Amino acid sequence: MIDAGLLTKVTAESVHFGNMDQIDSARDQMLRVTNVFETGQEVTDQESLFRVLAATLKFPEYFGGNWDAVVDCLRDVQAIGARRGLVLVLHHARVLWREAPECAGTLVETWLSVAEERRAGDEPFHLVFVW
Repeated sequence: MIDAGLLTKVTAESVHFGNMDQIDSARDQMLRVTNVFETGQEVTDQESLFRVLAATLKFPEYFGGNWDAVVDCLRDVQAIGARRGLVLVLHHARVLWREAPECAGTLVETWLSVAEERRAGDEPFHLVFVW
C-alpha cells in the first residue's frame, strides 16, 4: 500500500511497492511537498536501468554508467524550489524484478544506503516500485 503521507516524510522506510491506482491517488499530495520523478520506460536489465535513472533524475552528462556513479548521482540530486527530498516512482517494476532480479536487488541496496545519508540531512528520499 502506498501512503502519500509516509512518502513526504523522512523515514527509514524508504523503499515501497504498489500499483498505479495507489500512486495516482497519492500523487497530488506528494507533489505539494516533495519532488516526484516518474519513469515511463520498461527496465529489463542494468543498462536500461542506468539509462532510465539518468534520464529521469537528470544525472549529469559525465554519469559513468555503473553502481558507484549511481550512488554519487543519487547523493547529488537536488530538491527543486521549496520542496524537500524526492520520490522516484519506477513504473513497470514487475518487468525489472522478473528479468533482472539481481539488478533490482542492487538498486534497493543502493537506494537504502543513499537514503540513510540523506535522512541525516532531513530529506525524504523514497523509491516506489509500481507493478
